[in-house]
Parts: sequence; structure tokens; C-alpha cells
Amino acid sequence: MTIGGSFRWVDVQVWLDRRWSTNGPVVVVVGKDVTDERLRGIERIEQLNRELDLAATTDLLTGLLNRRGLARAESTEWAAAAASGDVLSMFVIDVDHFKIYNDLFGHADGDQVLVAIAQAIRETLPGGTSILARYGGEEFVVLLPATGTDRARAIAEELVTTVRQLSIGHPGHADVRVTVSVGVATVFPGLDTSDRTRLFRAADLALYRAKRGGRDRVSVGSVTTSRERYEPEEM
Repeated sequence: MTIGGSFRWVDVQVWLDRRWSTNGPVVVVVGKDVTDERLRGIERIEQLNRELDLAATTDLLTGLLNRRGLARAESTEWAAAAASGDVLSMFVIDVDHFKIYNDLFGHADGDQVLVAIAQAIRETLPGGTSILARYGGEEFVVLLPATGTDRARAIAEELVTTVRQLSIGHPGHADVRVTVSVGVATVFPGLDTSDRTRLFRAADLALYRAKRGGRDRVSVGSVTTSRERYEPEEM
């Protein structure tokens, strides 16, 4: 109901009371303002929904976005870049020799390695708009809005160096050092959202070349999509 121009919740109880009238039962109506209680309940439900949404889009081990969170972020950034005509770069990152490390030292130590590498990547990326996600297993994906190929390559090279300097390994296994390989691709997003898949494939193919080339390095792929392709045709 509306009281004083604002909406209020009122708990109303109605019953027949035969005690106070000789002419028949009396209808008794008692109302209680429960607006504050209801609002607290709504706020709690909204908070729980936010927590559930965060849990559904967050990787439990690293605290980064998971694949679902990445898909949502990529959709947002793609639309923004398409609207502004800006560029978007992507890294696909794979941890080198991770299976060997896991086999030698166990999954608990392997998890700590992933946490350390995730932190190193996060600290290397430029702040503000960079988006980092754990794609699955030992693979990470980075989105870099408004970042062209040259700048993206430079950031990726710095990232590889940072992880290398962590010197993750074991004194008894000098040949086992955990590093990362990075595939880079850049695109001018357009209205055709199917190109989002092409961007990932280009970065993933570049990653494959980096792994085949010796690991612990960066390879840059290409997406043929260009700014001109999405200029509107004259009517």
C-alpha cells in the first residue's frame, strides 16, 4: 500500500470479535508496517544472488575469472570495441612442462605453481582494462582492450620473462623449469560476433607455434578482420 506518497508493506490481520458488541460480531483489523523487514529480506536475496553469480564466474583456485566469466567479459569488450572502432588483443597462455612438474611433485604443489603464475601474470598486465581468466587446467587467457599488436607483443614478452624469473623447479631436476608460452592475436571487432571464435583460434594457433618452437616464448598470429571490413556501406 501507499502511505504518504511512498510504497509500504503492511502485515494486516482481520478477524471477527464477538466479545464487545451485543449487536453481533465486530470486524477487527490490525495492521503492522513491515517495510524495513521486507527491504532487509530483499537486500539479502540480492546479495545472495550476487554471491552466486560471482561463484559461478570465478575460478576457485586462482580467484581469476573462469571460462564462463571470460565469455561474459569477452562479449562486453567485443561489443564496446565494435561500437568504438577500437582494437582488441588476446593472449592464450600455456604453462610449459606443467604435467612433468605435477607428476614429480604432486597436485598440491602443482596448484601452488598455478597460483604463483596467475599472480605473476596479473602483476605484469597493465591495470585498468586488462582481463585475465583461467581457461582450464594450466591454460590462461588475457583480453587487452585498446591494445594493438606491437604493444600486445611487448606485454607478452615481459610476461614470459617475469614467469621465467620465478625459477620454479627443483634442484634435483635441473631440466624441469616451469615457464609459459604465449600466443597473441589482435582484431578490430565488428558486428559479426562469430569473429570472436576466430580471434581465439588465431591466438591458440600462435600458442601452438610457440610451443613447437621451443616453449618459453611468444608467437604472434593474425586475424584477417580489418577496420575497413566493418565500415558501413554507403546507401
